[in-house]
Amino acid sequence: MASSELKIVIENARKAQGYSQRQLAKQIGLSQSTYNDTINGKIKKVDVEILRKIAEGLNLSLDYLLKLSGYGDVYSYMNAEKYSNKSTRDFVEMLDKYEKFQIDILEWDYQKREKAFELQDYIKNIKTEIKIISDGGVRRMNDEELLKDLDEMYEKTKEIAKKYDYSKLPKDV
Repeated sequence: MASSELKIVIENARKAQGYSQRQLAKQIGLSQSTYNDTINGKIKKVDVEILRKIAEGLNLSLDYLLKLSGYGDVYSYMNAEKYSNKSTRDFVEMLDKYEKFQIDILEWDYQKREKAFELQDYIKNIKTEIKIISDGGVRRMNDEELLKDLDEMYEKTKEIAKKYDYSKLPKDV
């Protein structure tokens, strides 16, 4: 059975956001009677889905509402203490940050690979030139051009060797 504390938490959040009971129930897809029965403790074991809707509608921690409803830690959707008071909105924002981070790191990795492929082309050209020289053939590149290519290769290795900018990592990781 839901605790009186559950009612206090939900009702305070509802009032703070300026919803009537009817408005909130409609917004989260519940009948007003189901909403009232839930917060007034008339339902022995509150449905987790109803609590999820209320938590999302009021930006409350589902974990906290579950605990107040008698579920304890069994339904804790995140075991870590640092997540226990996060609202659904907090998790959506966190997931957006992780998605942006994932795209950023994939782009960073793609750029490194592109530089590595360019480096391979430089190496292939220099190897070809050395082979031509050792076989006594006509050089395609003079010493200055070879040194320029080696310098460019060196610069590419510096770019490839750079670490990822970990300041871009989401802060809550």
